[in-house]
Amino acid sequence: MIDGAVRLGGWFPSEMRPAATTNRKESAVSPQPARPEPHINLNIKSTSGNLSDVRFNAQNRAQLVLDRATKDIPLDPKPARPYKLVLERDGRSLDLGEKLAELDVRGGDTVIVQAGQPVEG
Repeated sequence: MIDGAVRLGGWFPSEMRPAATTNRKESAVSPQPARPEPHINLNIKSTSGNLSDVRFNAQNRAQLVLDRATKDIPLDPKPARPYKLVLERDGRSLDLGEKLAELDVRGGDTVIVQAGQPVEG
């Protein structure tokens, strides 16, 4: 036993004490930018009914909003004229293949389901 050391107490003489920063890299921790909330709540309107506070992932495609409206309002799943989605805030038609975040759809927005133009064929 080393002079001055206590066997089980964990005390070491100053010359044997491990350095406080041994094997540690000290780096300045930079604050992380706030990550945007991945989920948004939307309101969906149609002539057949409305849905409020429907939760979507911002990375979902707009098609999912239409699918949810078709299922829950209910809308005709195979209409004579395809439905289109319109963002009430600015009147833009939403491309069903685009992600909600890319379309600048925000939490609290209202999306309107409208009958589209007749399909020729």
